[in-house]
Amino acid sequence: MAAATSNIPTEMAIKLVKEWDKRGYGMDVVLYKKYGGSTWVDPHDEERVAFKDLPNRFPSVLSRDFRKDQGHYEDFDNLFAMYLLYNLARFSVRVNDETKLLEIEKRKNPMPYAEATEQATRSASSDSDLFGRRQPFQPAGTAIDEPAGFSEK
Repeated sequence: MAAATSNIPTEMAIKLVKEWDKRGYGMDVVLYKKYGGSTWVDPHDEERVAFKDLPNRFPSVLSRDFRKDQGHYEDFDNLFAMYLLYNLARFSVRVNDETKLLEIEKRKNPMPYAEATEQATRSASSDSDLFGRRQPFQPAGTAIDEPAGFSEK
């Protein structure tokens, strides 16, 4: 089955970030959200769906997380990817609803890669285990799409 061996963009991004860190390359992680007022449709797609109507998700592994609501991840690898990208993020990009102009903001100081990876691993491991218990808890990691999730920590 091709889907089981396909290249998943987030998985590749995590591999690239790791390799770039090994080589000493500088990098910035930029978090962005889709613009809700966009009417853009990829002309190459068979099924014409506006970009704004596509789900907000980026699972890094094929798992049951694909069937969950967008932004709700329980699998360790998916939580790790989300937490790592948050920990490394320096900028936030969005479209201002009033002016319709792109805004780029430096929102926080990113962690160094080793620290970001260590914290993401610890948080993803704990959170994945706690999600499995099906009881309410406060996640250790910060989800990218949380309303206050991109504040200074």
